[in-house]
Amino acid sequence: MRRRYFGIVSALLMLLLAGGFSALLPGQALGAEPFTVTGISISKEYNSIEIPDTYYLTIKGTYLGGTTVRYLDSAGKLITLTNPTGGDGIKQYTIEPDKIGQTLFIEGPGGTKEYNIAETNMSRITSLNPKSIKAGDTLGIVVANAAKLDGTEYKGYYYDQINEVEISSELKNNTPINVTNTGLYNIRFERNFSAPDGTPVNISYRYLNIFRVYDEMDGVSTPDNI
Repeated sequence: MRRRYFGIVSALLMLLLAGGFSALLPGQALGAEPFTVTGISISKEYNSIEIPDTYYLTIKGTYLGGTTVRYLDSAGKLITLTNPTGGDGIKQYTIEPDKIGQTLFIEGPGGTKEYNIAETNMSRITSLNPKSIKAGDTLGIVVANAAKLDGTEYKGYYYDQINEVEISSELKNNTPINVTNTGLYNIRFERNFSAPDGTPVNISYRYLNIFRVYDEMDGVSTPDNI
């Protein structure tokens, strides 16, 4: 009887210990749940009109901690992303800035989700001259894929720390863009659309401190270098 008693106690202790370890490892428990994706964001930042300086891929959802993320690049190579920041609710990856993704694959419990992240129709600056203009003068900007800027799915803006002005129509129709307020400005192009499963996708190109507006009335007779 005593041996049987100790056997039952030992079995109970093993069950308790197993439960304790499960509680200490919530990531494993969460990883068994089917993951969901509630948003995808691709952000490229430029400090010039050449290749981007940074490229971030951000995924929002649930139970993302146990997922593997890969993308198919423009050359058809499948690349596995590593070292994300975030956790189960959000994951962000830093990608080599000159890379261009075509298709995103998110794999985990519940299967694989596939998303089109092609940047083929994204607008980008091909020329900006001069980079410093007098207040009220026309911004000399040339943009690739300007015809895609429909003001709905594809948009363009210039902005500073306070104000943001949409310039989709001006760029699409090649009409003058006159900036009156002085200071340093950024330009952003973005695309917002929904994947077939309804997941919102945002792709944005941000050109930081890309042009300056000066005013001779403030005592500045020549533009500052950017």
